[in-house]
Amino acid sequence: MKYSLAKSAVVGLAGMTILATPLTASAFKVEKPKPSTAKAEYIVLTVVKAKALSKFDPKIRFTKRHRPDFYVKSSCMGKESRSSTKSNQNNPTFNHRLVVRLTERAKARGKVNCQIALYDSDPGLDDLADIAPKSEYRSLSLEYRLGSRFVRYRSKNARSVRDNPRRGFRNIAFIGQTKTVKGTKQKHAASITFKLEYIRR
Repeated sequence: MKYSLAKSAVVGLAGMTILATPLTASAFKVEKPKPSTAKAEYIVLTVVKAKALSKFDPKIRFTKRHRPDFYVKSSCMGKESRSSTKSNQNNPTFNHRLVVRLTERAKARGKVNCQIALYDSDPGLDDLADIAPKSEYRSLSLEYRLGSRFVRYRSKNARSVRDNPRRGFRNIAFIGQTKTVKGTKQKHAASITFKLEYIRR
């Protein structure tokens, strides 16, 4: 019994000592959360230039107005962009860039899809140029699988390859490489020079 009373007295004194200790400003200091070090990821699609490989407009005598009035439409992960129109030029330079931040949906899918279309501006209906090599399409449909070295393009409709979309794609360039491709159809054929980049910053 004496031992228990003595032990209780010691515990009581220890508690009084803790309560008697003055509180300082450091006791209320809240640590700030550390800033995230994760880098943002971007896809950059640049259309450098184009070139007419066939006639787009009928020639008007005594004028030079038969040359195409090219402009580019590009899209990536749902974001679209249109360049300015280069009037009456067979070899226009665009240097048109589309910068899109990598979405969580694209990360989950593990791939990014982009499109490039080249048009000749005309009164009424604009002409869609053929810039896709050996393809059922006229525009260029690109696919980049995250972590891969290659950029691929859709050459065939999925239905024509038994609904296996991977069989409808072919390698066309390395990621970050400037590449020129040209359409193979006789009407409204053109070439396009582009570059697709994956950037972390």
